[in-house]
Amino acid sequence: YNEGKIAMETIASVYNRDSYIIRPFNVYGTNYRKDDTRLMPMLKRAILNNDPMPFFAQEGVLGTSLNSERNFCHILDFMLGTLGYAFFSSDPNSPVNVGSSEDSIKVYSLIEKAEKMFNTKVNLKRVEEHYGQSVLYRKPNIDKIKACINWKPMISLDSGLKSFIEGKQKHE
Repeated sequence: YNEGKIAMETIASVYNRDSYIIRPFNVYGTNYRKDDTRLMPMLKRAILNNDPMPFFAQEGVLGTSLNSERNFCHILDFMLGTLGYAFFSSDPNSPVNVGSSEDSIKVYSLIEKAEKMFNTKVNLKRVEEHYGQSVLYRKPNIDKIKACINWKPMISLDSGLKSFIEGKQKHE
């Protein structure tokens, strides 16, 4: 993933094409695949279907550990930021982060929040395997998009999480 991202940014700049390089950070919302293994879709399935919620034993090395810290951005906020930047920025070919720099939360706290919100208990399942790289802490610097188009996310994690979990998916 990282190599692909860097390659595309390099190609856009080397061939001198006007390209808006958007870097999404922990975007969540509707229309995930039924078998998506990212955190938010797994949490939704754990809350609604009592599916086991895997977490990884190696703290912060690979996979999602319960102590990983994330900042989540609702898809509607992401789309407004992305479209606003594409239409109003005068700085193509310069990468911009689109995400939330607020509402930083540890994975275990996110799970607890969802459990309280829906009055249920998530079935946590410790696993040794991992399916990708992760870091303990991810927080985008969104100063550039704030300065360029005066954008910041408007949907709080609480309201976004509630609407995401309650919302219907296309495949449901």
